[in-house]
Amino acid sequence: MEIVDASASAGSVGGTDLTIVELDIADVHGQSCAALIEETLARDPRGARATVDPDQGRASVTLIGAPSRSTSCARG
Repeated sequence: MEIVDASASAGSVGGTDLTIVELDIADVHGQSCAALIEETLARDPRGARATVDPDQGRASVTLIGAPSRSTSCARG
């Protein structure tokens, strides 16, 4: 998977801070690759939830907690 572009936003649901990272991606070939990425990120200790759409070239990752410098900087 290649990350082409990224952006992050922060919010709160029920008093829990969340960080949502939206990614433009390339080189994800099919649903099996997407599922592997989603399953790998689900093991993140910050409670990551990911959805990957290889057809649209998009991924969304939700993390529990306020954004850090590493999640709030878009790749450029």
